[in-house]
Amino acid sequence: MAGAAMARVLIVGAGLTGSLCAALLRRELPQRPLRIVLWDKARDAGGRMSTSRSPHNPRCTADLGAQYITLRPAYAPKHQSFYEDLLAHDVLKPLTAPVEGMVMEEGSHNFVTPQGISSIVKHYLTESAGADVFYEHHVTQICLRGGKWEVCKKTGSPEQFDIVVLTIPVPQILQLQGDIVNIIKESQKQQLESVSYSSRYALGLFYEAGTWIDVPWAAQYITNNPCIRFISIDNKKRNIESSEFGPSVVVHTSVPFGIAHLEWDKEKVQPIILDQLENIMPGLPKPTSIKCQKWRYSQGENGTCLRSEQKQDLSHPGTKNSERRLTWADPKGSTAFQRQGSSVLPGSLFSLVLLQHGPSFCFFTVSYSSYQLCSTFNITFASLLHKENVMRETWRQKI
Repeated sequence: MAGAAMARVLIVGAGLTGSLCAALLRRELPQRPLRIVLWDKARDAGGRMSTSRSPHNPRCTADLGAQYITLRPAYAPKHQSFYEDLLAHDVLKPLTAPVEGMVMEEGSHNFVTPQGISSIVKHYLTESAGADVFYEHHVTQICLRGGKWEVCKKTGSPEQFDIVVLTIPVPQILQLQGDIVNIIKESQKQQLESVSYSSRYALGLFYEAGTWIDVPWAAQYITNNPCIRFISIDNKKRNIESSEFGPSVVVHTSVPFGIAHLEWDKEKVQPIILDQLENIMPGLPKPTSIKCQKWRYSQGENGTCLRSEQKQDLSHPGTKNSERRLTWADPKGSTAFQRQGSSVLPGSLFSLVLLQHGPSFCFFTVSYSSYQLCSTFNITFASLLHKENVMRETWRQKI
């Protein structure tokens, strides 16, 4: 549309939800004048799908969050194209290494990421075709200013956007200041506060080239330890071995241990985990470096989300909403894009979308997995383009 004003969209969070949102926005609106911006408070993309690197050799990596991806048969037909895309780009490979103690649902398939789990997020950032990504941008406040959303961060000047998409954990949304506090009604706030999270710690142990870790498995679920739930020889799990860099070991604690030590300093928790690791794997070589990660918002466990239909054309930032229908619904079922077992699920159960011109907003259920966003945002932006028949039929099926 010639002469249409360019809408500015801010996506807060550069994890799987945020990156996939950016990619789907670009895919749904390829000809629309749209500037997509992502802000994340971390130093790199990934969120709970993060890949860490050894400070001595960046080719030695460890996935401290999600460990592998499970495609469940109930969702395979709906999301097959996404998996085909990731497989075609060599982002995913079938998990063939031995994992002891893993329980498999009949008909499901597990995948690993040769370049680390964050490569999925980075793939979708690439697919967003020109989206601007900024790190160490910690959002603190969202206000309405002249029909725009003014977003403040801890450092730097505020910026204005037509649309804001929040993909951060629920408690972090509730901590935001500004007009967003008044937009969320008390009853809705109570629903959001009902969302709870499990917590855990993860350790990444990095070794020098030539180190040999002699175990018959690539990963193992632990059932008889008060601290550790999962161990992975991470490079072996991903079928990545080389004489040019060393192996890495990932340790995930159990949720009860994580909750019990949630407010401890990582420096005090790390030696406890290492002592327990020595009990399980005596004689493990000494690593060259160790990273301890606290996952405060590891897995969303419950909560009720608000689904909303909005009609608005993104190609015209000044167009006001013509209709709104809000429906409360519980998150239902498992999803196609599961981070299995001890792997870390997204901290946000949904995305909060703030549309321009007035206090209108909508929640979109992610049903415990960001990949459900594929369906949700396809519906959402079809609605914004006034494809009402497709949108209404799909929402009838989902609600």
